[in-house]
Amino acid sequence: MVNTNVIEIPQNNYDVVADYIADTIKEHLSIGEQVVWFVSGGSNVGLAKLARSRLNLRPYKNKLYVCLVDERFGPVGHSDSNWQQLLDLGFDMSNCQVYPIINNKDNATDTVKEYNYNIKNLLGYGYYSIGQLGLGPDGHTSGLLPNNPLMDSKDYYGYYVGPDYQRITSTPKLINNLNEVVLFVSGHSKAKALQSMINEGSVNEIPARILKHVKKLTIFTDITIKGDI
Repeated sequence: MVNTNVIEIPQNNYDVVADYIADTIKEHLSIGEQVVWFVSGGSNVGLAKLARSRLNLRPYKNKLYVCLVDERFGPVGHSDSNWQQLLDLGFDMSNCQVYPIINNKDNATDTVKEYNYNIKNLLGYGYYSIGQLGLGPDGHTSGLLPNNPLMDSKDYYGYYVGPDYQRITSTPKLINNLNEVVLFVSGHSKAKALQSMINEGSVNEIPARILKHVKKLTIFTDITIKGDI
């Protein structure tokens, strides 16, 4: 795994990870760059809020763009929405430009089309991009569940109906175009998935294996990894 760094942390310790994300964003803002931060939902919502709380954006007003890695489609503000969970937890949206996925479009196809347009424009400006991702016990990352139909997508985002939600998610194309990815993996239930991700095998079976090819990957985990990275 090229350009990969593994940092062992105490179990469920968000502090080191939040510091890293915040420090990385501040580093690039301080040298005059603009930053696009792709945040995840689920177990990563608390981490995103903590990292945001360590950012003083007043000197860099509107130079940080907050986007979503993935979303569960539905009406604006529905209870399973990753964006709504960020809001409910108190993620500070001030002094930054925000890009929720769900809008007032009537269907997921139009919603994805608009988000692809927005993200393509943002990345086209050459801003520094950092993705904050998690890993599911089944080996999924972002909203890319095992055997999903988007692994070869030519777009940055796609839509499909999963066994649980209607999912709008970043694709391998987006993830591979990020400047760096931070992967936070905590808990015994994810040990097998993390080991499988590191081992060779099918990306359809373990979608998180796409992370082995990103430009820069930092894994924060309380799980002991067997073998070399």
